[in-house]
Amino acid sequence: MNLRARAALGRAVLRYRFLGIRTPIAIAWLVTGRCTACRSYCRWKSERDTNELGTTAALELIEEMAEAGVLMISFTGGEPLLRDDIGLLIHRVKSKGIVCKLNTNGDLVLRRIDSLRSLDLLQISLDGPAKLHDPLRGRGSADRASNAVRRAHQEGIPVQVITCLTRYNLDRLDEVLAYAKALDVRLHVQPLA
Repeated sequence: MNLRARAALGRAVLRYRFLGIRTPIAIAWLVTGRCTACRSYCRWKSERDTNELGTTAALELIEEMAEAGVLMISFTGGEPLLRDDIGLLIHRVKSKGIVCKLNTNGDLVLRRIDSLRSLDLLQISLDGPAKLHDPLRGRGSADRASNAVRRAHQEGIPVQVITCLTRYNLDRLDEVLAYAKALDVRLHVQPLA
């Protein structure tokens, strides 16, 4: 988080503490239910919701979030990079001085890299090396995610890996950690709910 974002967060905390004014700080925005992968544990497995906001409505919502004082927006899904307008949405968020993150499985990063350059953080799902990742997320998906991490590094896009702990990789965290280290990337671990 940069200095400007930290100052805004501090102001939001002070407004709440001394004035009782609540400010939404962070928004996780599921921008699409469409996905390129079918994980064995994914809630979108059987429900491919295509009912999503159009571009105009999404841009208006970003304006409203900025006016409300939102400090961070994280685009999630499904797969956010399936939206043709994701670059425009990212640009609008950044133009409002809001921290912007995007969660992806990595499948489309190489094709959409130009849309991602201004992100504050690109988060790529990767549950370890191919022998751990692919059985859960599909054959070849570990290579695509790893290549996405490498390309983001090359392009100077801040990137981290999100690993979902499952019964398949829980006992093999040493391999997951070693793989993240080999990719020279920070690792965020989240339990499967």
